[in-house]
Amino acid sequence: MIALRRTRPASATGRTPSTTIRRSSNRGRPSGQLFTFRLPSRRAAGKFEWRDFFQVHPAADVFPLLPPDELRKLAADIERNGLKVPIQTRQVAGDPATYVIDGRNRLDAMEKVLGWAIIDGNGNWAGVLANVPNTEPGVKHFVGRTHQEIISEIRAFNIKRRHLTKQQIVEMIDATLRATKPAAREFLATDGEKLPKRREGRPKDEHKAAVVTEAARAGISQRTVERSLGKGRAAKPRRPKPPVDKTSLEYVNKRFGMFLKHWQRHQWQAVRRQLRHIL
Repeated sequence: MIALRRTRPASATGRTPSTTIRRSSNRGRPSGQLFTFRLPSRRAAGKFEWRDFFQVHPAADVFPLLPPDELRKLAADIERNGLKVPIQTRQVAGDPATYVIDGRNRLDAMEKVLGWAIIDGNGNWAGVLANVPNTEPGVKHFVGRTHQEIISEIRAFNIKRRHLTKQQIVEMIDATLRATKPAAREFLATDGEKLPKRREGRPKDEHKAAVVTEAARAGISQRTVERSLGKGRAAKPRRPKPPVDKTSLEYVNKRFGMFLKHWQRHQWQAVRRQLRHIL
């Protein structure tokens, strides 16, 4: 509300009269804002996203999402041919969270690009992903998996689809293990048993051991793993060699001795004679 207020008369203040504009109090509002307005939430509008109810597994989050143009192409293919590859979700024993381990780009293409409603207010799949009897499910869900099994499945899905080289597979294993941050010795143990602690010898690189073990399951040797991991490390700076005086007698005799090794010992005298004749 805008109110008009007159100042004191000129006789009282000694100044010329003027009219000023004063705004009424707007407590609790930002400066210059007359009305407060809040956008309705997606839940209030009846719109839900799959990320409101499901989590992306950290190992799957290592792989980048498709850029917008590729996502639009994928959405057009799904709209034309339908969903050919089902979405994969998993649940770890004792963990109430449900993880999406494969199919993030397909879900975003259907939801964000095509605008399909694929989830309802209760967190159940809807539309093309609804579970219909006697049909191929659009979402395959398994319960009781361990994180180790889920990580292995994620690698299998991406290795098969992306046609990766051995070096890229090692880099993918390295990235997924670093993203999930498991205890490497526990990760290598079977049936939940912890491996005994090392009491002697050189301390072991637990992360590297886990990468070697997982790479062996994919048929990759330890040498390939070490070479791939070594490429990402900075090379150690070499010590500068001391300057050598190549005109010194010691250096000349040393090089001449190395030169004579190309011939048999009984030929050395003949070589010396030829050199004297040339020089």
